Amino acid sequence: MIDSARCHELNEEAEFLPVEPGDPDSHPALRIAGVLVFAYVHPKDGLVVSVDLDETEPELIREDDTVPMLVSVGITTVFADPPRNNHQ
Repeated sequence: MIDSARCHELNEEAEFLPVEPGDPDSHPALRIAGVLVFAYVHPKDGLVVSVDLDETEPELIREDDTVPMLVSVGITTVFADPPRNNHQ
């Protein structure tokens, strides 16, 4: 597992990637620890949030090639791996 000091470093290095001007297929993203998190508005789907793990920092990848992740909408957890207990 990654320690809190390294987490802080990775969080400080996060960067916003704006839409590429003139490219209709480009979407704004946040890059953190090699992960790209896209959030954009789509005419049919509404708000779209997409995560690209292709360039994830190796230190975040578990032995089974997965990345631990917590996804929440507001205060509701919609995905947790590893699973969380309701009191955390």
